Amino acid sequence: MIDGKILFLPPYSPFLNIIENCFSKWKNQVKRSNSNTVQELLTAINTELNCITQSDLQGYYRKMISYLPRCRNGEEILE
Repeated sequence: MIDGKILFLPPYSPFLNIIENCFSKWKNQVKRSNSNTVQELLTAINTELNCITQSDLQGYYRKMISYLPRCRNGEEILE
């Protein structure tokens, strides 16, 4: 049998979910495209997905990792 301890995440913790950062950047890029038609919007949605770089992902990961000690300590994180 494996011994373990259950650790709960903070109640609202988007800072631990890297995809939230990706969606935020993507959404902001699409908004900046100032699409005026459905076709322009669809094009922007598809095109702007490429704005998320490997460097962005590495940064999001480093930021997420930085919160883990505080989560393990049960600290309230308000960001």
